[in-house]
Amino acid sequence: DISVNLKTSNRSREVVVPLKYKTTTGALYKARALQYALEPEVNILSPGDWIVHLDEETLLTEEAVIGIMNFASSGEYSFGQGVIVYGKCRIVNWITTLADSIRVGIDYGCLRFSLGVLHKPVFSWKGSFIVADAEA
Repeated sequence: DISVNLKTSNRSREVVVPLKYKTTTGALYKARALQYALEPEVNILSPGDWIVHLDEETLLTEEAVIGIMNFASSGEYSFGQGVIVYGKCRIVNWITTLADSIRVGIDYGCLRFSLGVLHKPVFSWKGSFIVADAEA
C-alpha cells in the first residue's frame, strides 16, 4: 500500500493498492492486494510480463531488481523465490530481527535447494518476493 517510487517506464509498472479499495469479500492485507491486481482496470498484463509479489515491509534494492531482471530474461523458469534479508537497514528490535534471521537460513537452505535442484517448492514457499511469469 506504499509506493517504492519505481521510475515510470514502458518496461515496468508499480501497482499500489489505493487506501479506499475494498474487495467484495472484505479481504485484507495480502489477499486484498492480490485481488486488486486482478481487477480488470488494473490487470493489463501481456505475454512476456512478469509479476513480483512483495510484502509491505520488503525493501526493494537495486541488487534485487537486477536479480529479478536476470531471472526473468533467462526464461528458464516460470516462478522464482527471492531471499529476504533481515537487519540490513535500521534495526528496530534486535530480538525479532534475530528471530527473523533464521528465515534467511531457510531461504538459502530449503528454498534454494528445492527450487534450484528439484525445480519445485518441496519444503516451503513464502508469500513474499515471488517472481512469476504472468502467463504461467
